[in-house]
Amino acid sequence: MKKSGIRRQTFYDNFQDKYDLLGYTIQAMMEADVESDSDRLDWEEIIAQVFYSAELNRDFYKSVYSS
Repeated sequence: MKKSGIRRQTFYDNFQDKYDLLGYTIQAMMEADVESDSDRLDWEEIIAQVFYSAELNRDFYKSVYSS
């Protein structure tokens, strides 16, 4: 909250807890990295993009897992 410059109450107005925030963050990262027109892709291309997104954000996922 210090880094984002928001008050604690503002955080809790938007997220139930840190796990809710984590879910939101991961979903937003995946949506940004996976093609927006994924309905035109076959399942193999979508899976490849999901893994590519995970690779791009590897350091983030490692820090989440370790904490």
